[in-house]
Amino acid sequence: MNPTLKTIAELDTFEIYALFEEIFDKTDTGPRLVRLLNAMRKPERKEFWETLKPLGKMWLRGGPPESSFTPDADPSDVLDDAQLAEDEQVIGGILDQLDSLVNAARARRDEQLQEVLQNREILKARMPDFLSDQHLGIPVPSPVKDYPPGSTIIDLPEPTDAVIRISSIFQCIKQRRSHRSFTAEPLSLPELSYLLWATQGVREFFPGRKGSFRNVPSGGARHPMETYLAVNHVAGLTAGIYRYLPFEHRLLFQRPVEGLKEKLAEYAYDQQFVGWCAVCFIWTAIPYRIEWRYGPEAKKDVLQEAGHICQNLYLACESIHCGTCGINAYNQEKVDDLIDVDGRDEMTVYLSPVGRVEQSSNPEMS
Repeated sequence: MNPTLKTIAELDTFEIYALFEEIFDKTDTGPRLVRLLNAMRKPERKEFWETLKPLGKMWLRGGPPESSFTPDADPSDVLDDAQLAEDEQVIGGILDQLDSLVNAARARRDEQLQEVLQNREILKARMPDFLSDQHLGIPVPSPVKDYPPGSTIIDLPEPTDAVIRISSIFQCIKQRRSHRSFTAEPLSLPELSYLLWATQGVREFFPGRKGSFRNVPSGGARHPMETYLAVNHVAGLTAGIYRYLPFEHRLLFQRPVEGLKEKLAEYAYDQQFVGWCAVCFIWTAIPYRIEWRYGPEAKKDVLQEAGHICQNLYLACESIHCGTCGINAYNQEKVDDLIDVDGRDEMTVYLSPVGRVEQSSNPEMS
């Protein structure tokens, strides 16, 4: 086996991380490494693959075709020796810097671990001596967002149990899974109406419509969450971005988006199934709705409510032979921009793509 490749195969996990981050993320040298790998004979490929740590295998299989390695293939019939020599020199040069790359990665990880420890404080219950806007007599914030006159509003069918295919809550809980593969069949508008009702449907209004009780719990019934939809395939709807109007049980059409599927996948860090769904639920938080009452403790409630909403979506999807998968790995700024929120007074907190699933499939479990 090529000595450079043998060295890479025998690196420990953290060295693999530091090296491959430099090769694939920070420089354009990924194709050079893949060319070297693909020039190996099949027995050498097998030896390299069996020796390489799992993190390295994930990296080599997770990229675009030009940066992916197939361990069981034969080498190309046409090999450019001069090109391969140059590739080996470049990759070898990066390997010579491995100690400094590892040190930099370890220092960054130490900083991240400190952030992790700080973020654990969010999980702790504290009720500080906080003078809330509610106690100061500041008017309660609106429980709904306005929209300009002349907006395109779509009426939704009344939610009914006519769309349900599994009526047993026991079976829905038992079968609840994270689905990462969807068929091309569109959702119907009654099915979408049911899913929206299950996740943010209003049961009862407060006097003057200054608040509501809904199908998910909320601290102080403040309901800081908003639901946006990135629609690809819903019968009767134009593809694009929508916002759910829970007090009216209607949809506000915001805009079409060219290449929406590709953008969703890209913004979810190349999780392709996020784009290839019928509709992606995007939940945002408007923190002040709950900060008005609970101040600094609002952050914990927002995160809890995202979980309440998404679990309702999971169970509702199971009941209509659809599937979903909660997504926390996404580019915050790009998703906020996609749905046109400012990222300060309103920001994305959770994504969940939804689509029809094959009933004979064996979906991955979360």
